[in-house]
Amino acid sequence: MKAEEKELEVLKEKISYYKELLKNLTILLIATVGGTAGLLFKLSNPVAFLLIFPGIILSSGVTVSIFAVLDSLRKLIREMEEWKKK
Repeated sequence: MKAEEKELEVLKEKISYYKELLKNLTILLIATVGGTAGLLFKLSNPVAFLLIFPGIILSSGVTVSIFAVLDSLRKLIREMEEWKKK
C-alpha cells in the first residue's frame, strides 16, 4: 500500500470519527435542551429553578462544540476532495 493511500485511509477514518462525534453531540444537545425546557414548566420547584442555568450553559457549550466539529469536518472533506483530484 502506498503512502498516499495510507494517508487517504487516515483521512477517511478522521471523517468517520468526526461524523460519529457530531451525531453524539447532536443527541446530547437535544437531550439537554429538552431537559432544560422541561424544567421551565416546573419553576415552582426551587431545585428546577437552580438547574435551568447550568442547562442553558451546557446547551450553549454543546452548540459551540457542534459548530467546531462541523468546521473540522468541512476542512477534512475539502482535503479529501483535493486528494481525489490528484
